[in-house]
Amino acid sequence: MPVIGANEKLLRFDVPQLVGYVKSTRSDDGGYCFYRLNESNAADTFCAAYVPTALNRPVPEPELTADFLQQRQGSDGSFQSMYSADYVLRALDLLGVPPLFDPNDFLHS
Repeated sequence: MPVIGANEKLLRFDVPQLVGYVKSTRSDDGGYCFYRLNESNAADTFCAAYVPTALNRPVPEPELTADFLQQRQGSDGSFQSMYSADYVLRALDLLGVPPLFDPNDFLHS
């Protein structure tokens, strides 16, 4: 019997269970929080959009997720932090949705 390396073991997972877990972490506001409180954040929402995309599965209710993400941006194009901007903009890109406001001034500041 061949020996399975540690990396091969890490790559084996139950796709439906993983997708089900991601769906279970959706908050009422359309964002996601992996510790299952109603405290959505941009990082968890990015991951929640990335996982199904990487597995060639649809993102559940992408319009709600995009709306949550777009609301993280100020009307002047700013974000709470550069980290938030990174997660929001990458998640919106995964969803094929633009930000509501041009973020360039904020990103260059």
